[in-house]
Amino acid sequence: MRTTLTDRKKFIIKAIRAHLGLLGVWLLFIILGIFFTFIGNKVESNGLGFIIFGILFIILSSAFMLFTLPSSIRYYYNQAEIKKYGSYTTAKITNKELRQ
Repeated sequence: MRTTLTDRKKFIIKAIRAHLGLLGVWLLFIILGIFFTFIGNKVESNGLGFIIFGILFIILSSAFMLFTLPSSIRYYYNQAEIKKYGSYTTAKITNKELRQ
């Protein structure tokens, strides 16, 4: 059975909706990193330290989010799919016996 395109969209939206708070925190970290980089450009003494810190702040928070977010979104997508269509499992029978 194939999943329709509208169902796929609904599942993706449901999975992303579960992560809105986390995406908001990620946006906050990016804005904070941009702020530190901006301060580094405006400060005359030790501005390079602020710039490096801001860029590392953005890179590390983005790396963490891009590493963990896809599997979590995939998990919630699969949960929504199982909730609608049920779970399909396959098994191999190795021994059959009749109990009375």
